[in-house]
Amino acid sequence: FRKAAAGDAYRLYMGQFYFGIHRHISGPSEYFTTLRNPVERVLSNFEASGSCQGFSLQDWLAIDFESNNGMVKRLCGIGELGGQPYDFVRDQPRDNNIDATPEDLDQAIANIDAHIPLVLIHGHFEQNMLLLQRRYDAGPLFSLNRQRQNHAPLPVNPSLYNTAVIDEITERNRLDILLFEKYRRLYERSVSNLDEAFLEELRIMKMISQVVSERGTQHMLDQDVLQRLTATANHLLQTGRAQDVLEMLRRFSRKGNINAPFCQNVLNFFRLQASAADIAGEVENYRRRFGDDQFLVAFTRDAGLELKA
Repeated sequence: FRKAAAGDAYRLYMGQFYFGIHRHISGPSEYFTTLRNPVERVLSNFEASGSCQGFSLQDWLAIDFESNNGMVKRLCGIGELGGQPYDFVRDQPRDNNIDATPEDLDQAIANIDAHIPLVLIHGHFEQNMLLLQRRYDAGPLFSLNRQRQNHAPLPVNPSLYNTAVIDEITERNRLDILLFEKYRRLYERSVSNLDEAFLEELRIMKMISQVVSERGTQHMLDQDVLQRLTATANHLLQTGRAQDVLEMLRRFSRKGNINAPFCQNVLNFFRLQASAADIAGEVENYRRRFGDDQFLVAFTRDAGLELKA
């Protein structure tokens, strides 16, 4: 990361970073992050890592850095480097006493307010992607093959664990809980005021998410996605919802790794179902992606459209 950042190689860096990495980026930058219910976060980390290594949950809590106010520490730049405590803001090792303090919570909040304009909340995936899409003026933010990467077959369920252990996790993460509740309330307040256009976009993106993801499946095969999309489209058509099909296909056709034959099929469907303005919009999208190829020339001629120079 540091090598790439020093050369200003990318517009986006994504990963399990600690606060402080912006110091290595030349020019202005900002973070976005997702906060999760702290108890669920610890249990999820244990189920994904600790249990696989043969640890009991009790033993895992005693050794896992993230199980003790891990969000507050990350947002203060307190982390681990090479298995040792490290301060990523000051770029120097720390001593072994890395328990978070109320002052660290205050610092985490100050860092968020100064550097993280978009704090998302876990469990609202499509809504979060649309908020990112709006802030950064991005195209449709969904993945054709990895929409639910790292999704467990079953969601984390705290009720399956001993009450005493849950109480211990809660006590170990009381600062994280205060942080989470503060930004959960702010998140809910902000999304409650979103406009109708956002809510309509959210409705379409939830349908798309059902097509490109299946709980517990890490990587969807192309043929499975196409099969699920076809089945969904047929169902919507049978129930008189052709416009929903158009809206879904419009977003699929704008994904960078969708090929020309798929977009050609989209255009043919638009010719049967869409308005002239919508067809013209898809023609421009295809032209921008694939140029004035043989298909587009024939399509526009047959549809009575004129390709502008």
